[in-house]
Amino acid sequence: MKDRFKPIICLLMIPVLIVSVTGCNIFDFASDAELTPVEKAEEAIRDHDYVTAKEEFSDVIYLEDPANPTVLVIETNDSMVLYTYAKAALLESGITLMEILDIAQMEDEDPNDLNNPILAKIDQKYEDDPAAINAWYQQNRQIQQVLQLIATGMTVGEFENDDIALDLTVSSMMSFMLGIRDTNQDGFINEDDFNLLFLLTNVEDIDAYALEGLYEAFTEDPESVNEFIDFIDSSAENSAEGIALLLGDDQAEYVDQINENIDIAKEFIGTYKYGDGIDNDKDGKIDEEPFDGIDNDGDGLIDEDTQSFLI
Repeated sequence: MKDRFKPIICLLMIPVLIVSVTGCNIFDFASDAELTPVEKAEEAIRDHDYVTAKEEFSDVIYLEDPANPTVLVIETNDSMVLYTYAKAALLESGITLMEILDIAQMEDEDPNDLNNPILAKIDQKYEDDPAAINAWYQQNRQIQQVLQLIATGMTVGEFENDDIALDLTVSSMMSFMLGIRDTNQDGFINEDDFNLLFLLTNVEDIDAYALEGLYEAFTEDPESVNEFIDFIDSSAENSAEGIALLLGDDQAEYVDQINENIDIAKEFIGTYKYGDGIDNDKDGKIDEEPFDGIDNDGDGLIDEDTQSFLI
């Protein structure tokens, strides 16, 4: 029997592995240790006034568009400022470590349910408290952006890339998992988005989750499919970078395995690119599928390698 793996599952299980075997940094909310000389922000954080803490940096970190709370303009390379902002954003979101673990755990996976179990948990939590889910999503997108600057060596100051490896990994994965539900990428998970399914399928002896519902979600603007897929790709890459930083050279083989799974997942999701002039599904044809919500070639995938016009 050939070994099979589920690259999307491997990708989504990373938070369980990382959080379970390591300590936490900004995700270890119980610590009162001072991490930065930015006294006003730290004082606000101690007073649980996280909005004020973030506002202390409003001259150098602010929203690109106030209508979209996920995209920041960052005009500082001070790692202490960036880290303290990330800390305030994480605490403002209200998410706890136990909730992160609860979302990422898959022990309750129903073998008869082909939909992705992590997304099912997110959907249930959204039904219970949509405001909380949006807060988690928006703040983790901000955290991911500021920590990415530290991880890539674009900052000066006390914090370096290995100091924020865990935080970057978890924030990237939370952004990824929650961002799948923000199909129009406007920074909000709401009724304007379409609830895509990630259905278990088998392609060339590989078990993976296939997207279903792209046509319904992007009928009015099919080119937005590519923006959505690019978001998934960038979040996966950020997660991979965080893992590499966290585990280091001593566990290079394990890092390579994770990165391989992430690359496979990205390549598989990339088969759904719209009208990009590339043979995404590697069947010898380019952009041959009509974008119509139908499995036209009978390969088990719907709207993969689609044409740049509606049929």
